[in-house]
Amino acid sequence: TIFTATNGADLLMIYHGETRTFGTNPPNAHAPFFAEVGLARSTNGGVSWTNEGAIISGSDPKPDVNPTTDVNGTPEPSAIIASNYIYVFYPFFPTSTNGHSAGPPTIQVARAPVSSDGAPTNWVKYYSNSFGLQPGLGGFGSQIVPTVCACSSPRQPWVAYSTYLNAYVMVYVSYEGWFFSTSTDLVNWTAPMQFYTTPPGDTLFTADEQNDENVILVTTGNAPQVIGQTGLVLYAHTSSFGYGGGSGSSVPHELWSRPFTFTKSP
Repeated sequence: TIFTATNGADLLMIYHGETRTFGTNPPNAHAPFFAEVGLARSTNGGVSWTNEGAIISGSDPKPDVNPTTDVNGTPEPSAIIASNYIYVFYPFFPTSTNGHSAGPPTIQVARAPVSSDGAPTNWVKYYSNSFGLQPGLGGFGSQIVPTVCACSSPRQPWVAYSTYLNAYVMVYVSYEGWFFSTSTDLVNWTAPMQFYTTPPGDTLFTADEQNDENVILVTTGNAPQVIGQTGLVLYAHTSSFGYGGGSGSSVPHELWSRPFTFTKSP
């Protein structure tokens, strides 16, 4: 996510950063990896960027040896500005080498004042019903999206405000397909509702199978991250997923789209 800094000129970027090197082990060619959320700043309209450093990480530290779970930490975040705060949504993937069995990811949220330009040390996580004592780096976070059996591994959250629903909409993906949830305060979210199901026999993020991910909603002509009743779903499509070194590693991802329409319940 990219937005304008408080000086009205610079740009700020919330990004996914990762490492595949653990301790003295050589880097992994594909998986596992450990991710954190970072911040970068541009003073020339996005031509070049200066790394400001990590701003959000999981409560599990980066392990010293290769973890047994492929995805670890806080990958693929998104951000939105509301009520003088920058809210960052991210999935937290526990790491199995930290004295416990790694469970499925949960979606969490952290925020920083807009006045801080999101600089490191200004971030706090939502935990135990408040934004308070848990820092963005290393602190504990609470799950904000309820778990349902049809959405077993939520990830890649992306948030917009819907003028039709008068609520925020979060879209994200799981092994079973695409889901959305709504909220009026950015911390209490409805149970996931599925709006795209993977083809029969297919599971997202499985080597050599069709994969449709990185989902966002856009309404043409609206401000960024403001959607109406209708618009487009933009997403990355590949006919053969290559994660983990499958034969699909050489098959490109393409930008695809399809229409969406929200209909309120009577």
